Amino acid sequence: LPHGRGKDVSVCVISDNGDVARKDIEDFERDKVAAKKFSKKYEFYICEPPLMPLVGKVLGRYLAPKGKMPEILPPGRGPESLITELKRSVRIRVRDSPSIQVVVGSEKMKDEEIKENAEKVVDEVKKALPPKVQIKGIYIKTTMGRPMKIGV
Repeated sequence: LPHGRGKDVSVCVISDNGDVARKDIEDFERDKVAAKKFSKKYEFYICEPPLMPLVGKVLGRYLAPKGKMPEILPPGRGPESLITELKRSVRIRVRDSPSIQVVVGSEKMKDEEIKENAEKVVDEVKKALPPKVQIKGIYIKTTMGRPMKIGV
């Protein structure tokens, strides 16, 4: 999103010197309740390549169904740039329902910023759709407000 979500997004770095280390992942292998809590704690995960097989084996059953499998941290690159990129990202998933619900901002943001974020989401969804599929409607709503049709 060009202007982020309007709130802070939690990102976990799994590396030998990051938020979570190899020892912590191995502890999750014995404590399934802690592993499940850990999978709910963060919205995005970043992992070093050598630790990815261990993360997949131990945490894969908790992270994969939620679409939260870690991004791989490229060798020689610091996690800072990837963290800022993920903090401005949203995850779009379509399962059984043909509708998509995405956070595009907060009430504290300017109207123009929310508009640009919403346009970016619509553009990305259009790119991912097959050529003959059309978007039937676009609505925007606040958390407790009523949805308002804004396009298409």
